Amino acid sequence: MFRNRSLRQKLLFFSFIAIFIPVALLATLSLYTIVKNNIRSNWQYLDRIISLIHTDISSARETYGNLITALAEDDYIKTKVHVHTKYRNYLSTSTLEWDMVPLREYLRTYALKNNIEIIALYELYTTNFQLACSFGNTNFLPLEYKPQDMKEGYTTSKYSQSLNTLFITNRGPVITDERPVGLIVIQKMYDNNFFHSYALKYGVDIIVRLEDKVVFSSLPKNEIQGLLASTDTMEEHLSLRLDQRRLAVSKAPLSLEQEGFGGSLTLIHKDPVSIYQGFRESINLIILSVFSVVFSVSLILIWGVRIVRNINELYLGTEEVSNGNLDYRLPVTEGDELGKLSENFNQMVTAIQEKNSNLENKNKELRIMNYYIDSVLQSLQVNTLVVDRDYRITLINHGAQDILKLEDNLSGKPLFSIGFFQDHEALFAERIQAVFTTQEYDFISETELGRNVFSIHLCPIIEAKKDIYGVLMVIINNTERENLKKELLRSQEIATIGQVYAYLAHEINNPITVMLNHIDLLKGKKLNKEEKASFLNRIESETLRIHNLVRNLLQFIKDDKVDTTDCNLVEICRQIVTLLEPMMKQKNILVTCSGSNGAVTVKGNLLMMKQLFLNIIKNAVEAVDSANGHIDISVEEVPGNAVVNIRDNGRGISKHDLERVFEPFYTNKSGANTGLGLSLCKEIAVKHQGSISIESEEGKGTVVTLTFPAVQHEKE
Repeated sequence: MFRNRSLRQKLLFFSFIAIFIPVALLATLSLYTIVKNNIRSNWQYLDRIISLIHTDISSARETYGNLITALAEDDYIKTKVHVHTKYRNYLSTSTLEWDMVPLREYLRTYALKNNIEIIALYELYTTNFQLACSFGNTNFLPLEYKPQDMKEGYTTSKYSQSLNTLFITNRGPVITDERPVGLIVIQKMYDNNFFHSYALKYGVDIIVRLEDKVVFSSLPKNEIQGLLASTDTMEEHLSLRLDQRRLAVSKAPLSLEQEGFGGSLTLIHKDPVSIYQGFRESINLIILSVFSVVFSVSLILIWGVRIVRNINELYLGTEEVSNGNLDYRLPVTEGDELGKLSENFNQMVTAIQEKNSNLENKNKELRIMNYYIDSVLQSLQVNTLVVDRDYRITLINHGAQDILKLEDNLSGKPLFSIGFFQDHEALFAERIQAVFTTQEYDFISETELGRNVFSIHLCPIIEAKKDIYGVLMVIINNTERENLKKELLRSQEIATIGQVYAYLAHEINNPITVMLNHIDLLKGKKLNKEEKASFLNRIESETLRIHNLVRNLLQFIKDDKVDTTDCNLVEICRQIVTLLEPMMKQKNILVTCSGSNGAVTVKGNLLMMKQLFLNIIKNAVEAVDSANGHIDISVEEVPGNAVVNIRDNGRGISKHDLERVFEPFYTNKSGANTGLGLSLCKEIAVKHQGSISIESEEGKGTVVTLTFPAVQHEKE
């Protein structure tokens, strides 16, 4: 009959039999126990409820008084009330209303935390305390307290009645600067809901009188009058019948500890009709209860044995599967939920078996793929390694091991246990963590290891779910490139000086030609004294001119004994203008130097600074093609910095070329120009903690601005 029934149906059927019978018997026993209780126990029960109501009402005074005191001493409340009271006349209505929002939320939180029904805050305004903000039903609170309301003092606890509702109102002051600036009022209502909750909770009826007026009753109106007439003259307890019902009644005064204000509490409990309490019925009830319990337990035991057997089979099956026996299957003997559970278990094991087979195939493919990736990584001519979030090496190829001079088997080793990375731990830790955070490529340039210079590329390795697996570090040895760059820069310096030599050779050749012509004239002709003197003076003048040109060149290329010294930018610019004066005269260029009359000094390598300004000013000379060309050089000292502006009215630089002028080997000049001039200038400026910028407009000219930290001289 039950073989193919669902487990739920079986459980419902046996539960009905196993539970209904003992419940019915226990209900009978409960009814018997209730009827057995005498009227005195009912009176004690009602007296206990009356005591609980009295305690609930009377304890509110002390509880709310303490809550008011604590809130009145709260720094936040005192500060807010003090500010509002003191500066009310200076604050706009909208400002006050805006400032009331957090204050109102503060009161609400305090009320909910301490189970307060009604709370209000009053602030002093002239002589009255006006309602500022509140929480709860404030229909029975005044909008303001006047001085005459304070005759009893600022701190009061008072009961009152309105609309069949009993209230207790507690009031306390907020004091700042030794005077009351606010009032906190907490109110609790003892209304119909309060007494009705007691009636429902304890299964009694309640009548509440205040000053001989009924303010609450849980009885129907047609029963109240008859019951009141019967209880008017009673003292404490009464047992009576009303409409064929037996009632137990307890009455007690409602003491509120307030003069001229009081009432009474009347509680009614229904007492059912007693039944025969003979010995035979008691014995029968005990036997029936025992039989029902034994019967119920037996049914539950029979059904439980089967459930435990199936659960045990399921447990053994899970043990077998967890031990790796994926061929194990449960026997299916029933068509209910337990049988279906066994079928589902068998299907689950079959699915696990298939998944396990697929997983083994995937692992095999993964091992092959890892071997392939490792082979590719090891065969790369680039030095690479991979680190995880804990700065541990997960992969490294032979190139990186060789260049860092490391042993084999570094997988899992901390990155900063390697000397090179340990020396720069702060730098690498910060940059690697930044790649993990931003998931963006980063680059570290010119990191030195002994005599070698490395640049390191940091690339995030991102999985399909956009999570970073690790950071790929590509280590490039730039030692040869840096050495070549230095050689090229040195070649550029030599080429620049060579160009100056060429111009000087041209300038020296002119006076030498004049001198040779005059010497020939002196040798071949008979000249009078005046002519000889004139020719000799001209030869002397040209000789002095050659002497000055050579002296200027020697002074320019003179190398100081120290690498770093005080460099006077004004003097450097003057020397270079003097050195390039032949070129400028040849092109009729007017040069003006302006700015500081004294020395503008920076710390630096004198030869490198001369090289920097020689390149910039020579470029300006070469850029000026017009007959009325001019170059303006200004050297000024602004707070903390030395600023040099070199302005020309030459052909200018196009917008496209301007974006690339500082790139090495980039040039738009023909001939043997290497394109390293401005790149060298920028490198020199950066090495001296300075900067260089260029503004130019094609056809109008160029302005080059150089800025360096100035040397601060002590004032005498």
